[in-house]
Amino acid sequence: MIPRIYSFYLFIASLMVIYSPLCFSNGKVENDFSIPIGSIDIYLSDVCLVWMAAIWFLDRLTGIKTRSIKLSSDWFFSVIILFGLFKFFIQNSITTSTIRILLEYMAGYLFLLSFSAVVKHDSDLRKTIKSLVFFCVYIFCMHIFYFLVNGYRLHILSGNFITLTGSAYFMIVCAKDYLKIKKIATIILKILILLIYLMVGHRSGFIAIMLGLFVMFFIERRKGIKEIFAGLFFILLGAVVVFIVTPHIGTQLVERASTTFDTKQETYQGRYNNIFMTLKIAKEYPSLGTPFGERPTRFDTKVKFNQGGINRYTMVHSIVPHNLILEWIYFYGYIGLGLGIIGLLLFSRKLMRFYKRTKDNAHYNSMAVAVICNSVHNLFFALCNVTSVSFFTVFFLFFPVVVLEVVERSFTNRILSGMRI
Repeated sequence: MIPRIYSFYLFIASLMVIYSPLCFSNGKVENDFSIPIGSIDIYLSDVCLVWMAAIWFLDRLTGIKTRSIKLSSDWFFSVIILFGLFKFFIQNSITTSTIRILLEYMAGYLFLLSFSAVVKHDSDLRKTIKSLVFFCVYIFCMHIFYFLVNGYRLHILSGNFITLTGSAYFMIVCAKDYLKIKKIATIILKILILLIYLMVGHRSGFIAIMLGLFVMFFIERRKGIKEIFAGLFFILLGAVVVFIVTPHIGTQLVERASTTFDTKQETYQGRYNNIFMTLKIAKEYPSLGTPFGERPTRFDTKVKFNQGGINRYTMVHSIVPHNLILEWIYFYGYIGLGLGIIGLLLFSRKLMRFYKRTKDNAHYNSMAVAVICNSVHNLFFALCNVTSVSFFTVFFLFFPVVVLEVVERSFTNRILSGMRI
């Protein structure tokens, strides 16, 4: 039988195929390679999804025991998926195109649901995280290739990578002993990931990684202060080099900052205005949110923008809210918002309990610290960006949840079996 961890490698491979066209499409994500079967296109991500879902089903069918551990994340993600299906059948017509849209929203939760069946032990988790580190190297090479061909520009290959790179970074920084990574490899990988942050040029990404390090400082002061100063020094040094090599970046930064909140842009409304637009939309869809794939054009607004010193007018639509709370309201209504908040509270309680349980065990406690820092990083990033509209962002946003599930299960099973921890 093929080892189940290879299913996750298949998942990573599908991500690489999906995001490779970024280098050749001016930063826009295009469909991955597909095989037409009749009128339906089958994608590599579909094959991966079916494979992992089948493994999850067989795992539950065969009744593999997990001691006394309750797979709480399974219950949570199952409820989200069932709610999404209920919402879909109530609001959308069933066609090939709408099912494809449904998968865009739900596939990330399906991957998360199957994670506990694919990754069961410490050794599996180590391989999984190392495969994510390899993906970071791949992302780094993608950026270098793009910049060599097209020159340096801010935020060119999507900020979706930040939740992935943040997960890899904090696992390496906080739990290198658990991962069994050599010190020199740790230093190289940390520098490489920080370089990705610089190349992406995402403001909320910089703040998110520093917030995670500050949380680490409050938990482990000596190690935390060392990583904070190292991270700040490297980011500032890199920023200085970028400004020297590419002087026009300063102008781009000013333009992006001035058009983020209370200023209208040519193609979409500013994020500050979008808060009120989302609340207006929520009045029409209070329970379940907007139908999957629908953009409420009746909320389009005529706005003024400046182009080359000349004031012009255009009809613009409300962008997807760049905030996790508003996204839940926009896509899933107040019911979805309630489910999301309950899930966050349950995860926070579970995480803190595990952290306290492992205080006397440096091996597993380091993973608890990594998950805490990673969670703070991801939550802040999600409160400033769009993270609910693709399976990539959904999966890595909630990646700390499934990592906690695996390490807690492993820790408890070792205690119950009397193994040395």
